[in-house]
Amino acid sequence: MKKAFTLLEVVIVMAIFAVLSVLLFDIFLCGSGSWTSGAVQQDVENFARLGSEQMCRELYASAVGVIQPVAPFTDSAALSFQVPVGINALGNIIWGADDISDTGFRIRYRIENRRLMREVLDAGGQVIVGRSRVLASEAEGLSFSLATGSHILFFDFTTQESTPSGRVFTHTVNSRIFLRN
Repeated sequence: MKKAFTLLEVVIVMAIFAVLSVLLFDIFLCGSGSWTSGAVQQDVENFARLGSEQMCRELYASAVGVIQPVAPFTDSAALSFQVPVGINALGNIIWGADDISDTGFRIRYRIENRRLMREVLDAGGQVIVGRSRVLASEAEGLSFSLATGSHILFFDFTTQESTPSGRVFTHTVNSRIFLRN
């Protein structure tokens, strides 16, 4: 007599296999969603950190007298300023933007289309073509504050991004910069 599986045994094994497959697929989906959420959160934090670090480096070299708007101001969404680009024969600082020593040239930070922009402006306030660059993506908010008589500039930079499942991650960097010049 041959031994074989009965129909009932085969159906039970198939049911157990189906339940295990559904459980494994659910575990995979959960892990994949967690991986995506972690990657988005890391991106948001990196964008905020990198943009803030660049702004801090340049603003630290600036001075209260070369920042616009003129102090006092709070919650300004854009800021333009000059940095030292050289020293003249009398030992005075030459202010400008990047390597441009024209006194009217300025650097401006602002958000445009969810990107933190660093722009170089000419003396008339127009953006110089080819001198702008994106410092960070997924930018959501930017705010500058400077009190009268203070050499401490405050700024908040916020980045935000959503996962495909709709979960929103936001990261804000609050910075305080002592303007050294």
